[in-house]
Amino acid sequence: MRVKLAVAAICAVALAVGGVTLASAHPTGSSDDHGTQVFTVFTVTVQSEFLDLGPQGFSLGDQVVFADDVYDHKGGTKIGTDGVVCTVVRVTDAATGSGTAQCVATAQLADGQITVQGFNSFTGDELPAPFQLAITGGTGAYANARGQVTVEELSETEANLTVELRTGKHHH
Repeated sequence: MRVKLAVAAICAVALAVGGVTLASAHPTGSSDDHGTQVFTVFTVTVQSEFLDLGPQGFSLGDQVVFADDVYDHKGGTKIGTDGVVCTVVRVTDAATGSGTAQCVATAQLADGQITVQGFNSFTGDELPAPFQLAITGGTGAYANARGQVTVEELSETEANLTVELRTGKHHH
């Protein structure tokens, strides 16, 4: 089912979002007056599995588990990895595999980890419109991380992530 791949891509995006925050340690992003760093990263899904956990077929509780490699840009340097679990929490059309997934992701970067979570709604095998996920925290250099990630899926395995990262270290 392509729906499985769509859900997996959503999850990968969530993880990639975590990875984007790791890239913020590099001077490639911009900063605003509130200590927010904005940068873009590129993710490629390298492993994914769809778990049909509820009734057979697309249903509540189904999961997509996937792992991405995170790059500073397409064709660029690998800066980390991520892991994502997306669970179907609402079915709007079982026949087309349409609904909403809640995704939880962790990105591992050189200076720490970033955690991300949020909802993603999808319609069958269509790529979703760009969507936002919340940065919920992190470890190491990202211990106070907050903000959001905008995920733009380019294909079932590739995505651009725009990260708006606040680390709580305000410079005035």
